[in-house]
Amino acid sequence: MLSFLERIFDSADLAPHGICLLWRPELIWLHVLSDSVTALAYFSIPIALATFVSKRSDIEFGWVFWAFAVFIMACGATHVMGVWTLWYPDYAAEGAVKALTALASITTAAGVWPLLPKVLALPSPEQLRHANEEFALVLRDIAALQERIKLMQDEAAARVAEDNNRSLFLLTMVTVMALPINLISGLFGMNVGGIPLAEHRSGFWIMVALIASLTGAIALLALRRLRPRQD
Repeated sequence: MLSFLERIFDSADLAPHGICLLWRPELIWLHVLSDSVTALAYFSIPIALATFVSKRSDIEFGWVFWAFAVFIMACGATHVMGVWTLWYPDYAAEGAVKALTALASITTAAGVWPLLPKVLALPSPEQLRHANEEFALVLRDIAALQERIKLMQDEAAARVAEDNNRSLFLLTMVTVMALPINLISGLFGMNVGGIPLAEHRSGFWIMVALIASLTGAIALLALRRLRPRQD
């Protein structure tokens, strides 16, 4: 195995790639500049991908970016070896770099194709915008409904308070109306001398009329005070 590797990496009998170009400067520099610029571009892309994935930990398929970073980095290395072999015939090392690039390419492709249905199922920016607008409308409706419920609760509380006040007022007026009746009936119920109208033949009916008139006056006063509140 060791001798096999030594034979493959032995470049003593090989000629650099520049000989094939007859060492013509315009061809040499065309390949050098093209491969160098391409390699620099390839090396910059993985840096951008790595920066993006490291700053966006919420990315669900972050491993895909790392796979592409490795694959693109390997592609850049093949162009570096293209420049190197112009002067140094290390074609075995160049082939090894290409083999690693092929392995990275196959691994990335094998992971991307099964992932394609999941990526296509992700909502588009337009769908997300539409969903956000619908959600905003729902929130607006909920806020309006809450405001209506609050107003209804306030109205119900005001009505309950008004009914309680009316009932308390009526109870108070009934108590006030009963006081003179009880007072007069208690006064005339005493078995003592000098009670007004005790000897009068129509004294009972006179007292009934007096009590009825007093009660009616108090009731009329209560109704007048109660009517503005009802209005």
